Amino acid sequence: MEPDTFENKLNRLAGRLSNVVLLGFFCLLCCIPVVTIGASFSALYTAMADYLDNDNDKVLRPFFKAFRQQFALSTKVFALHLIFIPIFVWDLLYYRTGTSTLDYIGQAASFSLLMLLVFELTVVWIVISHGMEEKTFKVISTALDLAFSCFPESLSLLGLTAAAFVVSVVILRPFILVLPGVICYLHYQIIPRMLEKYRFKKNHADYVKGNK
Repeated sequence: MEPDTFENKLNRLAGRLSNVVLLGFFCLLCCIPVVTIGASFSALYTAMADYLDNDNDKVLRPFFKAFRQQFALSTKVFALHLIFIPIFVWDLLYYRTGTSTLDYIGQAASFSLLMLLVFELTVVWIVISHGMEEKTFKVISTALDLAFSCFPESLSLLGLTAAAFVVSVVILRPFILVLPGVICYLHYQIIPRMLEKYRFKKNHADYVKGNK
């Protein structure tokens, strides 16, 4: 084993950063046809979990494997959300052109609704990437159950998403090219604890139900 020197720590940090950036870039690249956005993000969460669990530097292999395997389910789920995403984005762009108080309120409301939808999709990708459900509506219902069962962790995920989004749009616009990877990495500082808590609650509820 190599000594844990400052140089080795720096090399590990650089390697981790490059892999996170690489995953984020390919996630955006695979989103270009639009219809593949769902599969691309669920593959990102799958590959990130695999990378952080196994420390495997070949991060693109699990990404494209998950992309193929989860394509049908992820695309169906994302298609249901396509009804709302364009509406919220259009509202946000529309109110940004105004300068009145009503425009500012509309901009804040549109941004909040968009962030909530992005957050709900984030939990959906977690459910798909961890193989928790295999049917479209069960994925959505499980995602909502997970979000409300682990509410403090859910708020943390939402806060990280909003903060990274604001930084990329307002301050560091080139940062948006690697934004998905960075957000996913930050989320996985919380997701393992969140899933462990959720499984404990579900197992406890099933145990209590079975003993009634």
